[in-house]
Amino acid sequence: MTQTIGEVVVLENAGHHSAGNVAAARATWQRAAAALAVLLFPVFAIGEVFAPDAIAVLFGPAYGGAAAVFRINLVLLPLQVLLASPLLRATGDVRLMVGADLASLAVALITLVPLVHAFGTAGAVASLVAGVATFSLIASWRNAARLELRLVRFLPWSHLARLFAAAAASAGIAWLLVHLAPPVWRLALGPASALALYATLVWRTSLVPASDRAWIRELFHRMRSGARHG
Repeated sequence: MTQTIGEVVVLENAGHHSAGNVAAARATWQRAAAALAVLLFPVFAIGEVFAPDAIAVLFGPAYGGAAAVFRINLVLLPLQVLLASPLLRATGDVRLMVGADLASLAVALITLVPLVHAFGTAGAVASLVAGVATFSLIASWRNAARLELRLVRFLPWSHLARLFAAAAASAGIAWLLVHLAPPVWRLALGPASALALYATLVWRTSLVPASDRAWIRELFHRMRSGARHG
């Protein structure tokens, strides 16, 4: 899904960039970011809340410590909302992309030893997340400039905050509903309940504007058409 939306951004914004149409490029980016947030925020929230149950059911109670590693790795999901790499590709900023990759590698290597020393395996995963966050920050600085936005206003923060709050609340309520059940039932019923609550909140309210809903529906239509032809 992330790759599909990223490719849409590359194709559309490459044309907008060539035509010098910054407003259209900004609109495509904002709708794509909103679409990713709608899809990824609930996965992130549910994963964070039900990580211990997932590890216990899939691998056994002896691997309970792996839940922290899983939770840290999940931080990569909300970073995808930035669409850092697709936006750079759309504008042909290959040199900066390479520089951001090198900076990402440097941060990951610099933080690896101290984080592993302090936190073990979880620290190793945290160093990877730090590297990816570095790439996202550098890329977003350039992408914001290309879209004629200040970096602090690069994301529609209020919109994303409402989506994240809905995802977090749905996951939290679902956990409260099933937390007394055995782990297998918590894992079976909890995420499903959270997704149902979240879907109801998103589609029954104005959390996703009508224009964004139309763009998301068109995106899914493209995906279905591509799958049939593929």
